Amino acid sequence: MDRLEKLRKWAHFLKKTRAHLDSYGFIEVTTDHLVSAGAIEQSIDCLKVSWRNGAGELHSSPESAMKMLLAETKQSIYQICRCFRDDPTDTGIHRKEFSMLEFYRVSGNYADTLNDTKELFTALANRPLPFTERKLRTCFDSDDLFFKYLIDEVEPSLDPTVPTVLTHFPASVSALAKASRRDNSAERFEIYWQGMEIANGCSEITDFSGLEERLENENQKRTREGKTPHPRPETLISAITMGLPECSGVAIGLDRLFAALNGRSSLQF
Repeated sequence: MDRLEKLRKWAHFLKKTRAHLDSYGFIEVTTDHLVSAGAIEQSIDCLKVSWRNGAGELHSSPESAMKMLLAETKQSIYQICRCFRDDPTDTGIHRKEFSMLEFYRVSGNYADTLNDTKELFTALANRPLPFTERKLRTCFDSDDLFFKYLIDEVEPSLDPTVPTVLTHFPASVSALAKASRRDNSAERFEIYWQGMEIANGCSEITDFSGLEERLENENQKRTREGKTPHPRPETLISAITMGLPECSGVAIGLDRLFAALNGRSSLQF
């Protein structure tokens, strides 16, 4: 695929993504990329920005600002934007700047958003997709052991040609996902395809006590690893305090989804 053909396909891909979500009643929104707190997850390192009279971070996802809009409007919304993370780039999959689609369904749970995501992938593929689902083991003595199990056992065993939905993540590694009342898992899913994690969705935490506990846990993990704790996410806290409606959401790496549909070589522009 030459450069011009790729650009045309990418433009069509974005247009079709927007048309699909518009038809489902989601409202497209835009939020700031430059924020005071770019992430809350222990594993994400943000890119720092400074200027004459201050400093901030580039967002790793538009989640906090979008949740403020959810609290204010109580409407299902989506955003396509550039996101930034201080990730290693030696694998060819991770990039410090990338395109993300994030959408939130009001009054939905993770099963509803998983269905929305499958339907979007199918529409973009323009063919039926053979999704398969796999439940993860949730009983581990530490988060490190879980991630070792995920990286060493689960990921290598996945068929790259089949989009695979992983569920039953431990609540301790699911920063803003609601915990299931039935077991130690979170109401969360991830979708892997062509050797890449492409989507990460969940039923969202909407209570302040649950948020405070997760924020503290994530920063404690960063401290133990010798990392600087994330700044306090005041926008997210304000959204929860204002009254975030019951909702579910998903973050989709659009560069990766485009590559899964068009060949891994199309990941780089």
